[in-house]
Amino acid sequence: MGGMDSVGGPMYVGTGCFHRREILCGRRFTEDYKEDWNGGIKDKTQESIVEIEEKAKSLAASTYEHDTQWGDEIGIKYGYPAEDIVTGLGIHCRGWKSVHSNPPRPAFLGVAPTTLAQTLLQHKRWSEGSFSIFLSKYCPFMFGHGKIKLRHQMGYSIYGLWAPNSIPTLYYVIIPSLALLKGISLFPEVMIQNRKSLSLVSYAFYYN
Repeated sequence: MGGMDSVGGPMYVGTGCFHRREILCGRRFTEDYKEDWNGGIKDKTQESIVEIEEKAKSLAASTYEHDTQWGDEIGIKYGYPAEDIVTGLGIHCRGWKSVHSNPPRPAFLGVAPTTLAQTLLQHKRWSEGSFSIFLSKYCPFMFGHGKIKLRHQMGYSIYGLWAPNSIPTLYYVIIPSLALLKGISLFPEVMIQNRKSLSLVSYAFYYN
């Protein structure tokens, strides 16, 4: 992750991330951007408990996001099992950069799978979701063309090609092992037909 800082920052992989509210709301980065740390505080008015409760009910309703840009242009993008990668790609394509930080004290605590079945199920969902993103309009090479660097696009493709990468990995693990068990040479044999010419070449090499 730290190596991606030079090309625009690491990818958003779901956990262990902080986002600015304006970024999740779809704002594009501009050179004159300035963070307003007091935004919304000065103009905040006193509200009653009843008003706050009514606003909370409307926000918690299942129809709050209908006919809005939530899930498409604002917030976490919907429709993909690996929605974090699509969201991070969209943020980077709007001009924002991310920074990798690994403090000595853990900044986040989370829950991980505890059994093999849970781990396999989670990895299956991640790999399928990432590959479906690579084959969709959010493919890093198409969606990020002209918006982020080529090296950054290749970094995103590591996740997108996670599933098909299992095929050459299995080949690399299985085939050489079977060849060694069967006594089959992994490399072609070198046939030396003229030993005299080989010795002359070796002598000339050492002499020079």
